[in-house]
Order: sequence, then C-alpha cells, then structure tokens
Amino acid sequence: MARSINGCPFSRAVFLPLVLFAHNLCHAEPNIRHRGEDWRVTELVGKAFLKDRPDRSEPSPLKVSSPIPYPQSVLLVSAKDSFLEISNSDGEFLRLGRSTVAEFSKAKVRLRQGSLLKYSEREKLFALSSKDADAGIRLRKGVLMAETTGNGGLKIILLSGHAQAGTQSDGAKTLKPGQLLFVHGKPTRFGDLFDLDLPLLLKTSRLVNAFARPLPNLARTRTSALIQELNMKGRFEALVGDAPDNKNIQMWTVRREEKGRTSGKGGKPQP
Repeated sequence: MARSINGCPFSRAVFLPLVLFAHNLCHAEPNIRHRGEDWRVTELVGKAFLKDRPDRSEPSPLKVSSPIPYPQSVLLVSAKDSFLEISNSDGEFLRLGRSTVAEFSKAKVRLRQGSLLKYSEREKLFALSSKDADAGIRLRKGVLMAETTGNGGLKIILLSGHAQAGTQSDGAKTLKPGQLLFVHGKPTRFGDLFDLDLPLLLKTSRLVNAFARPLPNLARTRTSALIQELNMKGRFEALVGDAPDNKNIQMWTVRREEKGRTSGKGGKPQP
C-alpha cells in the first residue's frame, strides 16, 4: 500500500552542504579523474546511443564494453524497449530504463525523460535534475531510482541503503528503503512522501529484473522489504504512477485478496 507520510521535519543541518554542493555542480565541472572513474557499458538490452559533442548531429550506437567519456558531460539514450547499464571499476553503476534520455557527467545526472537506477557502495554526493526540478542527493551503500513526472519534476525511490535528498527551498529529507518522494517546480520543492510496497516494487521493476546482474545486497533488501510488508498490514497495494501537475498525484491501486490473489484495474508496472 502506498501511504502518505506527514509531519516529517526537514534537516537544516544537512540541508546547507547538500544543496550548496548540488548548486555548485550545476555551474562547475572539475576536470579531475580519480581511480575507478573509467566508465563502460556493462549490459545492453536492445539499442542505446551516446552523444559526446554538441556539434555531433547523430548519436553513436553503444555496445557492451563501449567506453563512456568521463568526466565530460555526455548524452545517453536508451531506445524503446531497451535497457542500458554503465559501470566503473569501483562497482558503481547507472541503469537507464526504456525510452530514457539522460545527461551524465561527474556527479551530475539530468534526466530529460524516462527512468534510471543508480547504485553506489561508497558515499556519493551528486546533483539529480529534470526539466523543472533540481535536487542534491547523498547516497551510501544503496540503490536509488528516479523517474520523470508529467509536471516536469521527479519521483525518487530508495530501494536500499541510506539516502538524503535536498532542495534549496525545503532543506534536506532523509529517505528510508521503500519510500517515494516527489520533487517539483522552480524553485524546487518537495511533494508528498509515500511508503511503497517494496516487495511488489522489487518484483515488478524492469530496472531491477531486466538485467542479468542482481542488485548488490539483494538478500538484505528483500529482508527489509518483508519486514516492511509485515508492518504495513494492508489489504491494498498501490503503485504511484505520475504527478501530472504540482497539485495532483495519479495512483493506480491493485486489491489484494484474502487468498493471495490480486485483482483490480489500472495497475501500472514500475519503471
């Protein structure tokens, strides 16, 4: 069941460094290469493309082992019904879902359309943005998903580990595994925070299941999901679909029957 969570305070102590970091990244691109920052395509289902220069009229097709220029900004595109994963030698990786367009560079990801999944074992600070939203993210030993919404913002979901999201207007907010947070607008504000059905999300997300590589610490993530499921004790499971504007949220619900069967209309799989 998707549950709205109200009354959760923002952390001003965390807000300032997190947001200033994200703001600075949007205006500067340090050309420093560190160990583990050689990125390559590690998995590809379907077709994907890269555009590494503004003057290049056509993007270049990618294949497994194709290098990704770094730290310069590049445009990554996954075609319809296609999935892309790029990784570095530190084990950090980024996945793009179907029909996704994303700008990728050192500690910056701008999601123009579609969905992504990012994993990092070490603590990472990076700027995450869309057409009309800018946030700073702190991720440690975790998996985070994001998808563009109809109002030009983002929905951010933490699958495992530890994460905080920060905006200049609202400060910083700590996310727990299984929570979904909407961010939208200029200046960017936080929308509603929801508890999702994490076991259902792990089963239905193509960003999790369309790839050969299992998510790191998947067993621990599933254990957390089962504990969350027991705590929620609801008869309804809900998948949050979109935010068509800054005042409305579209939700598709699936009813859980007594004997474990599901029925209902409007169910929408997660990215």
